[in-house]
Amino acid sequence: MPLARLAVSLCVAVATSAALALGAGPPVKAAARPGHPPARAAARQAWIADGGEGVPASASMPAATPAQQNVTGRPPNELGRVLIMEYHRIWNPEAPWQRSPAGFRRDLERLYAAGFRSVPLRDVLANRIDLPPGTSPVVFTFDDSYVSQLWFAADGQPAADSAVGIMQRFAAEHPDFGLHGVFYITWNTLFGAPGAQSTDRLRYLVDHGFELGNHTLSHPDLSRGTAASVQKELGQEQAYVRQALGGYEMQTLALPFGNWPRDRSLARTGDGGDGAYRFEAILQVGSEPAPAPATAAYNPLVLPRVQAGEQLLSYWLAWFDQHPDERYVSDGDPACVAFPARLAGRLRPDAAQRWTLRSY
Repeated sequence: MPLARLAVSLCVAVATSAALALGAGPPVKAAARPGHPPARAAARQAWIADGGEGVPASASMPAATPAQQNVTGRPPNELGRVLIMEYHRIWNPEAPWQRSPAGFRRDLERLYAAGFRSVPLRDVLANRIDLPPGTSPVVFTFDDSYVSQLWFAADGQPAADSAVGIMQRFAAEHPDFGLHGVFYITWNTLFGAPGAQSTDRLRYLVDHGFELGNHTLSHPDLSRGTAASVQKELGQEQAYVRQALGGYEMQTLALPFGNWPRDRSLARTGDGGDGAYRFEAILQVGSEPAPAPATAAYNPLVLPRVQAGEQLLSYWLAWFDQHPDERYVSDGDPACVAFPARLAGRLRPDAAQRWTLRSY
């Protein structure tokens, strides 16, 4: 029996409870904060320095059955690492912090061909990734709420060259790819206008299954702020979005410039007077795939990302090919964590109490 089919057949038991208690795991070393996307050598060095352990957890689809086919032939490994891609402008020409529309489309095509499928960040955080056997998750994130990420054409639909328009068209052509993303918004420059003038775009995103995340009111360097100013930047933005969207709570934060406030605890929880906040995850600027929730290396409060660009995507896709044990591969069953027995040392100490584990 093929290894992938064997692991699926072993995972039909219902998982032990329940949602992941975020922050319980030991901290993982923060990814290096590059001023620009790291070169291949720097990315490799950062990975080596971090011990080469990890990949995100699996799980968010109905229990797998033998009828589900492994679409890539890869055996399951839900103790690998997951790609969380970081984009900014989607505009011409190619530049640091800017991916051309054609380049973004090419990223989607390459990821799809390589067996990656789009998943919501919330599913990764909950260790409930819903994917067919043999596929790997990718999370798309967009910082700074640039107008190029979402603007509307004359027909009221997302423009074809906007990030959302490109993703929607690609998903229509490849229905099994998925259509998900997190938009880390900056209220004072919300899609090219002050926040109150752009809330229709926030509503559109939420109504179409996208997630919103906090990126502060005005994109300051939080490391230079006072405790009061940090809490205002985060809490006031939460309050504005709650008001605009009828109580919507942004659950995650992307740090502007990757910089922490001097009191790091204020990046997770605080009260800006007009708005309290508490985040389940904090995303970094760069520079590698993220550990899986079922691994000891996982810390949702220090989640690394891979900055978008031809060079870095090529590097990490090749790296996964060269190190197959480091790539998260779904077993098709959200009710258990499947992995090669030789990787059992990566498990977090309480993994058996949280999930059904199946090694092979």
